[in-house]
Amino acid sequence: MDGFELEKIRNCRIILVVGPRGADHGTILPTLIYGEINNESFAFLDSPGFGHAASQPGAVKRQIHAMLGHFTKEFGGIHGILYIQDILTERETPGMQEATYFLRELTG
Repeated sequence: MDGFELEKIRNCRIILVVGPRGADHGTILPTLIYGEINNESFAFLDSPGFGHAASQPGAVKRQIHAMLGHFTKEFGGIHGILYIQDILTERETPGMQEATYFLRELTG
């Protein structure tokens, strides 16, 4: 990110986007990267999807924790989490279960 991008994010509410692999946050997110709602700016940060066959157990969780650490250090934290899932996907998929456990752990 260049200086302009960093300053733009610094003036936004930062929302972390999480969900299982295949939930299409990659399709939805490009329309939401920066947005304004009621004169307030938001930056949506995509995270890797849970349940990717090529990832080691816990790898996505570690990546998201690293992102949270970075944004806490650089910007004072995040302002929210947006969870995206495909409502037609079975709830018992490993990716969805991993995402649900992660959110429970994160939010207490």
